[in-house]
Amino acid sequence: MASKLDQGQGNDYSHYEFPDDNDDSWITQGPKCPNITHHRKVTNQPGPSLVGKMQSNSDQGHEMTITIPVSRPKRTYPPANGEVLVFMRYRKEMDRRMRNCIIRMKGRIRQPGTEGHCLGVADRVHVLECAANSDWGTRSDWCLALFMFPSEEKARRWYFSEPELRQPDFLPPSDSVQLFAMSLRYLPQPGKMTFNWMELHNVRSRAFLQQEYVDKAAEALDDDQVNHGVIFVQDPGSPSQLYRLKEAWIPHNADAYCVVNVYDSEDQFRIVYEKKNYSELQAKRSEVCDTVSLLFTVDPDVTGPPCHTSPRA
Repeated sequence: MASKLDQGQGNDYSHYEFPDDNDDSWITQGPKCPNITHHRKVTNQPGPSLVGKMQSNSDQGHEMTITIPVSRPKRTYPPANGEVLVFMRYRKEMDRRMRNCIIRMKGRIRQPGTEGHCLGVADRVHVLECAANSDWGTRSDWCLALFMFPSEEKARRWYFSEPELRQPDFLPPSDSVQLFAMSLRYLPQPGKMTFNWMELHNVRSRAFLQQEYVDKAAEALDDDQVNHGVIFVQDPGSPSQLYRLKEAWIPHNADAYCVVNVYDSEDQFRIVYEKKNYSELQAKRSEVCDTVSLLFTVDPDVTGPPCHTSPRA
């Protein structure tokens, strides 16, 4: 079983580190059975953390969980207690239909047994960086709706009982409609509705990524009061890490970390993003991994006008 540390407990996260890439002396061999998880604790400094999986060189194919720090909040944020965010992605041409659908089901989402709510709709997603073969690079006319539920179980209960989603003509994944849930590590501050979704694919040096990007980026984001590492998925191919209700844009076999940071606004994001020190960190990151970076702002008024029908250049 993976450590409960991976799920986050407010500010009481333990601080882990990747080992040196050429040093495997830290590896502890467990019993000779598959999927044994190993942890290497380094310090007890606070802060959420990125967690990655590697396969050992053992013929037994043991799994090891290794963790790098991603957040040391300067403020105290409410710890998550099982809450999940549900992401629904669809094409802009479907916006009015999807908004009407959300309006009809908003009351049922809040009913006992599900107790969820709709955070709102983002009618424009800015693709800042895009890895090769990502469908985010093939078109620019996406919308996202976000929902929050007290638990993954209640999100599933809503999904399987919601009449709108069970309609025979509700759009299938083949029409690019996707619906999946991810666990929150801690709760973002109220009013923060601008999300930066990041996927780090094909990491070629975890030690370099930690030392030259993650640690330094965490300090920079703390300085600007960004809620970073609010969501983290260490293995998007695992059903216990990413709950695919109606598929997801992340492949089942993706070798990636997924992290969500939350900002006050897109203006705040651009101020941070364009700082010289953060630009230098991005350059370091690009040396050792491929990145998908998305920016979108959720509007709680789902009755608003439909989004633009023509794709952005």
